[in-house]
Amino acid sequence: DKNYDMHITSLHRYAVKGLSGDSIDSVTLQEGDGTFEDDRRFALLYAGDKKNNFDQKHPRWLHKDNFLCAFTAPELLSTLRTEYKVDSSDGRRLLTVWSRLDNSRQSS
Repeated sequence: DKNYDMHITSLHRYAVKGLSGDSIDSVTLQEGDGTFEDDRRFALLYAGDKKNNFDQKHPRWLHKDNFLCAFTAPELLSTLRTEYKVDSSDGRRLLTVWSRLDNSRQSS
């Protein structure tokens, strides 16, 4: 048996996989889950998705090639930046996505 000294130097949550992460001060992991709350909570579906007809009221699993990710569009992905915040008073969640090229923002 080898013992290793480990030190956590920073924590980051990635609200959209492959996009910029947010530094967080702490995280609570649930037993058996092992994930950060809200990590990879969102995905960016390609606009005009007619092939899969995504329905927000009745969502279903879709393959990752239907979404913007490093697998499908690495060049486009590198032009985007995100910021994700959870309001501690009421739990509202805000994801802001903007272009690194012109700083235009889109919140949801």
